[in-house]
Amino acid sequence: MSLRVGLVAPVEPQGRSSGVGRYIVSLTGALAALGADPDCTLPELEFVVVTSPRNGGWMSPTVRDRMTVVTETRPSDSFFEELDLDVVHVLVPRHVPTDRPTLFNPYDLRHVFHPELFRDNLVRRWERNIPAGCRQATIVDTPSQATKDAIVEQYGIDPERVQPLPLGPSITPESGDDALLDEVTARYDVPESFALFPATTWPHKNHRRLVDALAHIREHATRLFRSSAPETVRRRGWTPSTLSRTWAQTRRSATWATSTPHTCGRCII
Repeated sequence: MSLRVGLVAPVEPQGRSSGVGRYIVSLTGALAALGADPDCTLPELEFVVVTSPRNGGWMSPTVRDRMTVVTETRPSDSFFEELDLDVVHVLVPRHVPTDRPTLFNPYDLRHVFHPELFRDNLVRRWERNIPAGCRQATIVDTPSQATKDAIVEQYGIDPERVQPLPLGPSITPESGDDALLDEVTARYDVPESFALFPATTWPHKNHRRLVDALAHIREHATRLFRSSAPETVRRRGWTPSTLSRTWAQTRRSATWATSTPHTCGRCII
């Protein structure tokens, strides 16, 4: 008899372009691929993806073909019982009440260390959900030892229940698109060699520290391309002019790329 595993993945509207969104896409794609791998020695698993009704477009055809997909805004234990789930993996920092064995994914405690960088309602939401999710979970899965240490200290969670599992690279990378690459190269006047920092300019992403570091190696730096979602930058992050003033210290040129395809190549990321 196979084990039924629920993957709670209410991906936000930015979907594939967000860090958590990319992680969910990669993880579900990898798990779907395992089911078709004849050399896989894991026990037989059935996966049920629980996602947001308004944003299910992030899923690959492979996930849709090999996993059961259901939509629910506020999943509950009774909902999981109807799905006959044995284990629930919550892939976002959201508390989902259930008596089933649970794996919970808090990625960081940015709202604790830098509350000034976020709207008050976001800080309250995270402070409601993350401690409750950690205390309920059978296993708390963090992407680093630093996040584990912070969770243990901040919320008093048993260290044995918190397992740091560094995020690996995607095993289902997107293939390159030469036409798209040529179009992006022309649009941003991309030189032969350049550096790309693919992160929305939230202050906690440390763009300022990166620019300061590059200022020290300016003799070797070429051009920097910063990628970000413009609507996010205006509401919550730094603007191009804020970082450009610092970047000017490096005496090198920088380009503000409001969207950068995942297939862009020929660069150091």
